[in-house]
Amino acid sequence: MKNYYGKLSSIIYNLTKPVGYSIDGDLEFYFEKIKTAKGIILEAGVGTGRMLIPFLRKGLQIEGIDSSSEMLQECQANVLRYNQETELIHGQIENFNFTKKYSAIIMPTGSICLIQDRTSVKNILEKYFDILEDDGQIIIDLIYPNYFKPNSEHEFDYKIDKNSFIKLKNISKEIDWINQKTSSHLIYEKYIDNELKETEVQNFDLNWYGMEEFKDMLLSAGFRNIEFIKNYGINRVLNLKTLTAIAKK
Repeated sequence: MKNYYGKLSSIIYNLTKPVGYSIDGDLEFYFEKIKTAKGIILEAGVGTGRMLIPFLRKGLQIEGIDSSSEMLQECQANVLRYNQETELIHGQIENFNFTKKYSAIIMPTGSICLIQDRTSVKNILEKYFDILEDDGQIIIDLIYPNYFKPNSEHEFDYKIDKNSFIKLKNISKEIDWINQKTSSHLIYEKYIDNELKETEVQNFDLNWYGMEEFKDMLLSAGFRNIEFIKNYGINRVLNLKTLTAIAKK
């Protein structure tokens, strides 16, 4: 399955982006935007809890949903490690039967760019509109392939403990300018005492969206008061890395 985080990729994500790790200032940015939320917040694509757990520790009512059971296992372990409690949902956002309304929905780190087709993204935005409270807001990160180099390969070794490590080979395959998509092939190999014990393959596609294109999608879903913020408002970052869409129901 494309873009699915399995056991080994979830371990690496948790290792390289631990709880409380801020990517280009996103933790601070998101907290400022949702700190006054009166009700429950939903983080879509919660992953291992990198953002969710610091917000729980700051007293926010926040829950998470993710399609990867392996990611949620890492997240649940992290929640317990930090002595927190919350609801973690395993499911696909567009198909899940939510039973509550949320005051805010956040989708950081370009998670929406992992959704494989634009029809599904439109369905997800409509779902967000449906499960938001009146006057609730969504905050969604869009990311761009500024540093993607087709036909390039990189290898990394990540130490797990004194006897084991995971080797990651990242193969950047191609960039499709017409369909606005990059394709990569990731191979994870777990070694114990220098003997290969487990392999995981991840076909990883990222889609990107123009600002006006995504604005039209938000308007079609019913949202209003739409604004976009470049690179979390950090002016010293010149290249466009992240465009954050904020909208109200």
